[in-house]
Amino acid sequence: MKNIKATVIKPGPLSPKEALVLGYLCEGYSRKEIAEQICRSESCINRRVESLADKLSSHSTAEIVATATALNIVRIELKRGTRGFFSQFVILLLCFNFVFGFSGLRPRSPRPIRTQNVARLVRASRQV
Repeated sequence: MKNIKATVIKPGPLSPKEALVLGYLCEGYSRKEIAEQICRSESCINRRVESLADKLSSHSTAEIVATATALNIVRIELKRGTRGFFSQFVILLLCFNFVFGFSGLRPRSPRPIRTQNVARLVRASRQV
């Protein structure tokens, strides 16, 4: 989620600290991570988020982000060039698995084959 860049365009009724918290919320940080980033307590961040919710008439963090984006308070962009070789390889492998159904990546049966053989042996020993 940290591949997202949020820029507060026009804070409007928001204070500078609320705008800062809103930017971090739009980038996908949790409240605890925001508190660590700006060296504040988590309860301070909770109060800022509650204030944001009141000013934007929202009830959840997702609604705060959606409302701020709809009102053009925040511009959200994807960072470019953040994907490395390994992540591109994994994406390519997943696409290959999806298209061709490579069985090596599929999960195994939840019931091991061994238990089925044991059940046959137990039934056979009872019949003797």
